[in-house]
Amino acid sequence: MITMGIDAGGTSSTAVLCNGSEALATVQGGAGNMKRIGYDGVVALVALLYEQLLAIAPTQPIERIGIGLAGAGKAEEQTKLCSLLMARFSLPCTVATDAAIALHGAFDGAAGMLLIAGTGSIAYGRNRLSEQPERVGGWGWQVGDEGSGSWLGREAIRCALLAEDGRGDETALSPNICAALSIAKITDCIPLIYSNEWSAQRYGEIAPLVLETAKEDYVARRLVRLAASHLAKHLVVLQQKLGGEAQVRDVVFSGGLIANDTLLRQELLTELDHIGTFALTTAMYPPAVGAARMAGA
Repeated sequence: MITMGIDAGGTSSTAVLCNGSEALATVQGGAGNMKRIGYDGVVALVALLYEQLLAIAPTQPIERIGIGLAGAGKAEEQTKLCSLLMARFSLPCTVATDAAIALHGAFDGAAGMLLIAGTGSIAYGRNRLSEQPERVGGWGWQVGDEGSGSWLGREAIRCALLAEDGRGDETALSPNICAALSIAKITDCIPLIYSNEWSAQRYGEIAPLVLETAKEDYVARRLVRLAASHLAKHLVVLQQKLGGEAQVRDVVFSGGLIANDTLLRQELLTELDHIGTFALTTAMYPPAVGAARMAGA
């Protein structure tokens, strides 16, 4: 069966044409967060990706479409979008969250836990006894996403402002953030972060600076360790929800902050080693292929 799988994230999208687990063609597209571009925007994005895939592999008839979408966590949103896509393409469609397709791809539908730490953070998983996944976190940068890039960026600015007041330790984060934001002093960030243009992504852009500063700065290092502790707690609670270590141990890391060899990943691995109930493994398939395989299941 030829399926189209789409991983539609907050900043970019990936679409893949699959025959089973074999990826026949892959294309890239723009942001797919439904809260930002709306239903019509998502349908237009899928249509563009669909045409691009057909241009690469014109002899492959697409039979099903699966999409994992940021900003579409409610069942009614997924149902409405599925109806719109089916009306547009006259094909069976499956709509889920971006975390759900990443989990499906990571374990090909089997039991396991996925920890995502990019701009945001969430832990998502299922056990051997239930098809119903459980989640921990992922509540957005204004009130949650602890341990994520947006959280690190926001907390770094907070620490720099505390140091400016004399309520916190002096830190190299202050001049480094000023240089990154092209401002003269740390208090000049206030009109920036309270402007309409500021976003979770802007906070997230500061996260690599925090990781780099942490190599020589105690305050930044403390932030990274706290981020690792938050992320580890996501997994501890998720494992408990799923029935404990006897039901699920395997974990896949996703998101640039922990999927790559970063200081945060190192600190997180240390945390998990101390806990001792998790086994880090490698994803079987990327999220877009997970969406395709979910649609074809």
